[in-house]
Amino acid sequence: MKVKIHLEELKKKNIIYIESIQEGFNKYPNTMLDGSEEQVNTAIRQLFNINGLDNSYADFYYGRLNQQEKNRVQAALDEKEVMVIESLQLSTDDIFIQLNSELLEILLKLTANEVLFSSFYFAKYPCLVWGNYGKRYPVFFKDDSVMQIVIQQIWKRQK
Repeated sequence: MKVKIHLEELKKKNIIYIESIQEGFNKYPNTMLDGSEEQVNTAIRQLFNINGLDNSYADFYYGRLNQQEKNRVQAALDEKEVMVIESLQLSTDDIFIQLNSELLEILLKLTANEVLFSSFYFAKYPCLVWGNYGKRYPVFFKDDSVMQIVIQQIWKRQK
């Protein structure tokens, strides 16, 4: 599986890409994911599962960090997780990655613990989970119909 993906290629996959969070609030239907770390992570896992490997991506700025910042990230992970992120061989130009379940769990952990923030991009049910603001995750949807499907059928909760 090819892990690294460039923004231009990602945009062709029907994802929502925004330059700023305010742009998201102005342009897209949205909701807020909040609750315990496990509740939020479960909701993101559900999006990953329903969208599938070919339609699940994240931004991961590890390649842009200096060594001291990388050490901080590594300190938050176990040895196997460090090996996984190091094996990606991310350069400063490599920001976006295609998710698999192992990478998803690493990024969820780093984001929830406010060590290194990632946003999660999904293309089958186009939405963007922006992580995180004080343990709250804004979620932007392509349109109202996608928002309703995600909230009422995937997350099985009322807005």
